[in-house]
Amino acid sequence: MLIQQIRVRRLVSAAGLSLLGFLLVLGVATVIFGVAATQQSGRLSAAAVAVMASTLPVAVLAGWLRSRTVKVWRSGSTLLRQGGIATVGLWVAWVAAHAGLDLWANRLSHGVLGSSTLWLAMFVSLVTQLALLTRRSRALPRVPDRVPSIV
Repeated sequence: MLIQQIRVRRLVSAAGLSLLGFLLVLGVATVIFGVAATQQSGRLSAAAVAVMASTLPVAVLAGWLRSRTVKVWRSGSTLLRQGGIATVGLWVAWVAAHAGLDLWANRLSHGVLGSSTLWLAMFVSLVTQLALLTRRSRALPRVPDRVPSIV
């Protein structure tokens, strides 16, 4: 994932959209499973739910920050993007922040909750980043695929 951030690639691709769909399904399933397991053990507290829920606004913030570090441009009719070292650094910082929140939620649930929000938070973060990059790309000038020849 980190190497992908510094490569030039399409803004939107079928593989990227498939990954988002996979993360959404996996994320919702793991949150449901984590909450159900915690509830079954009788260790689901309001504090654990609050910490768990806080991972989502943190994911939105991370996606917004990363989107600010990614270049977007048009090559013909193709929209391209490329992040840099700052993008990679923000990914590492987000993973560390998420891990810290997961450990806190896990402690509040006496070890039952685990990292159940990781995949959903990753989905939220990536969707935020993509939405902001797509919005920014709309302001780019349109360039024709072929320049007509002058006769």
